[in-house]
Amino acid sequence: MSENAIVIENLVKRYRMHFWQKPFPALKGVSFKVPKHEVTGLIGPNGAGKTTAIKSMLNFVIPTSGKIMVFDRPSSDQSIRKTIGYLPEQTYYYEYLKADEILHFYGRFFSLRYQERKKRVDQLIDMVGLGPKKQLRLRNYSKGMLQRLGIAQALINDPDLVIFDEPMSGLDPLGRKDVKDIILRLKHEKKTILFSSHILSDVELLCDRVVMLKDGELYADGEVADLIRPEVSHKELVFKAWDQNITLPEAWQKHAKLRKVGNRNILEFAEQEEFTQEIVFKWVEECDHRVISFQNHRMHLEDLLYQKQDQKGNVST
Repeated sequence: MSENAIVIENLVKRYRMHFWQKPFPALKGVSFKVPKHEVTGLIGPNGAGKTTAIKSMLNFVIPTSGKIMVFDRPSSDQSIRKTIGYLPEQTYYYEYLKADEILHFYGRFFSLRYQERKKRVDQLIDMVGLGPKKQLRLRNYSKGMLQRLGIAQALINDPDLVIFDEPMSGLDPLGRKDVKDIILRLKHEKKTILFSSHILSDVELLCDRVVMLKDGELYADGEVADLIRPEVSHKELVFKAWDQNITLPEAWQKHAKLRKVGNRNILEFAEQEEFTQEIVFKWVEECDHRVISFQNHRMHLEDLLYQKQDQKGNVST
């Protein structure tokens, strides 16, 4: 038995938009693995290919080429469906039903007997915090409540592999905390979790591994602890200036970078032997700038994503 729940090798997917146009490449030879009993984050900007990769794993989208194995079986094998729970990015439910009715509806797909299904439905409604609202019709649910219901739906069959596409979407801070607690609980129960998200701080907190896609290509893949460094990467000084046309001393160009956000200036610099924090603060004082904040900046997944984009020349930070 493999130690990986999902193995993807050289996955290519091209979409033909019109007959007379060249196929659009959504995925360009992507390869990565999702280990069992771990939380893996799938990240990247819009249009990176995250949802296409997920739909390919579930066999909702047929790859142009490549290989996908789920629990050592091809993703096209229908028998693996009962081991997977899935929350799509966009959900649709019959709005005239109630929460327990929709969960019973999905439970029947997995041939759960009524008593087992009822026990599972009650547990999941409480888990996602919909107990007080379970008698409401779904037409009266907010987006966040529907998202909670979608998470319950994905877990109705007690799956070994859980795939969430943007599970934090539409949730307030309390809702996000509840979802994070659910993901950690599933990990404690030895489930395998793969989820995509634009909220990189949540990915850092929850994930053992990260897969980063950009423009349909694999940009980074590995354990979070290996991809981001705990040491200080640079220092960040935020200040206001009377003169809006600020230029840094020419000798600073290779050590510092200045950017403007609103009416604030952000100076990022890597401290060197000949270029110290004291030199920067002396310059600020001489120019009569007003310091707002100063902090040591440690590398995060957001920095890694921007670094990768810089290498392509697409984004400058």
